[in-house]
Amino acid sequence: MQRHPLRALAASLLVVSALSSLSACPGDPLVQLQLCGDWSVPSGLDAIRVSTLSEDRQTETYAGVFELVVCAADGSVVDLRQLPVQLSFTAPDTPMWVVIQGLKDGAEVMKQEVRIKAQPQADIQVPVRFTQSCGGVDCPLGQTCVDGECVITPYWDTDPMSCDNLPVPTPPDGGSTASDAGATDAAAGPDADPTLGGNGGTCAP
Repeated sequence: MQRHPLRALAASLLVVSALSSLSACPGDPLVQLQLCGDWSVPSGLDAIRVSTLSEDRQTETYAGVFELVVCAADGSVVDLRQLPVQLSFTAPDTPMWVVIQGLKDGAEVMKQEVRIKAQPQADIQVPVRFTQSCGGVDCPLGQTCVDGECVITPYWDTDPMSCDNLPVPTPPDGGSTASDAGATDAAAGPDADPTLGGNGGTCAP
């Protein structure tokens, strides 16, 4: 079973849930997920879970949780990571599904999926349109929600999603975005629970 490290372009104090970690080999191509949308943190989302499934969807090969609420050791909130954010992991060497779940208080509030055919020769940019219109929408197997409607799950290279013409976001709860942040490497093991992460916008010492 392969495990792929998750890299979150966020502040150096970013707190990431991790069950285990492995380092990517230098030079390995990366899948760079560009999550854009109109959700606010922490009122709408407080964590993002990324997992990868084998082509037959029978095996979860990777799972990692990216906390959007950054906490200090004393329990205070250091930062709120607003969309857009960029998450990256080592590109697969076999075709797979990528599942991106938005979490709030540990529960899924929306889910997006994208397909990757095989390992690319260089880093790839994969836009993921993460909007409130898909909150709570449960699509049939093989489909994903885009702008409130279920569509055939796209391949990143032939029918990519777009971050253009996004809905007007609700007023943000404060915090910053990936555009003014540094980089942090993190990973979670393939047995990570889908409800891990998400602290409701509060921090406990």
